[in-house]
Amino acid sequence: MNEHICRNIEDLWQVFNTIRIILIEEKALSSEFFSYLHTGGIPYGTNWSSSFKLNRHRGRFTSDSVHVSVDRSNRGLYHLRVNLPL
Repeated sequence: MNEHICRNIEDLWQVFNTIRIILIEEKALSSEFFSYLHTGGIPYGTNWSSSFKLNRHRGRFTSDSVHVSVDRSNRGLYHLRVNLPL
């Protein structure tokens, strides 16, 4: 797994924008992620995770997925972990 970790992100929009940037930098296309609309927020002291099917990764078609995990601290900051296949 190729893991990306980002800490102390201030708002949820920045979290999803960071995921988008990571996918673009890794040449990973996930139409499932790009069409996903997260609603409801993430309460303090909890986490949210999901997997999104990849259509392409590094120029090749794939059946792999990207796994995203977001923790929200009691202070309200977000910690992001994105796991991509190698």
